Amino acid sequence: MAIQDTTELRLTYLARCQPDTSCQQVLEPHEWQVLYATLHHQLYSHKAPPTLAEVVNWIARRAWVFRP
Repeated sequence: MAIQDTTELRLTYLARCQPDTSCQQVLEPHEWQVLYATLHHQLYSHKAPPTLAEVVNWIARRAWVFRP
């Protein structure tokens, strides 16, 4: 659990400092694609990968939807 928390904290920090950076600087394509498909119930259709700010937003929304 601590590793996951550290990763999320790192992503949050990077998204605040460099929100327009491609998420592929930190995440593998299959990681962010699964996250997108889980939230939106469809495949990511844009040519460019999402930004760090978008992915952090998706992670926050996912945590809200799937909270115990």
